[in-house]
Amino acid sequence: MIVIDTTVAISIIHQKISNLQFKKIITTEENIVITAPSMYEIYYGLFKLKRKKGQNINEKKWNQELVSIQKLSKVLSVLPYTLESARISADIYTELVSKGISIDLFDCFIAGTALSHNYNRILTENVKHFERIPNFNCIKFPLKD
Repeated sequence: MIVIDTTVAISIIHQKISNLQFKKIITTEENIVITAPSMYEIYYGLFKLKRKKGQNINEKKWNQELVSIQKLSKVLSVLPYTLESARISADIYTELVSKGISIDLFDCFIAGTALSHNYNRILTENVKHFERIPNFNCIKFPLKD
């Protein structure tokens, strides 16, 4: 059981990984999921592009990205952000900050969501973002052959 991080999901959406690499992820794990906070980050990036001042957006490309995001959310189960997710996220954040360790709030939301649903492993391109979270194991993406 493994959670994929926003960075990995974006690589899948943008087709920056080969089919072989994607198949390796799928065959390596029985249950691959993504968190609602990661889906927020993905949608946020897409809508931010659409509303960026002074930038002409390619509507066709934007719509293709939207469809890719929607397909991904149908292929992967999306773990919801619950009251228990909020409790765990807050605990992670306050524990690290009290030790003088900075961490992005959304990384806490992602980890808290995963841990609240009994997932303690994450596939990510940014191991540094998650390695400081207690009881949370990072797998560096891309996977080595």
